[in-house]
Amino acid sequence: MRNQLPVRVQTLAVGMVLYAPTGQVIGYDDPWEHLGPLAPGDTLVVTHTFDSWDWDTSVEPVGCAAFAVPCGGDRYLLLEQGQQQEAAGR
Repeated sequence: MRNQLPVRVQTLAVGMVLYAPTGQVIGYDDPWEHLGPLAPGDTLVVTHTFDSWDWDTSVEPVGCAAFAVPCGGDRYLLLEQGQQQEAAGR
């Protein structure tokens, strides 16, 4: 995962999805733990193994994707940090 935001994220949760050949999401696994902190541009390695109960096994998955969501108080602090950085740049 790479922090593509212009601000530091203290805590984030990572989710994973599986895709069918049609591009439809057929499986999802939500995060079990919170990770971080992650400065702008920094990366962290996340691994996950899907189990057969994570998706409809009548469809063979052809791809997967991971995404990160700021969690906890960061959801609100990110907006404030961005506004502070904009004000400092003026």
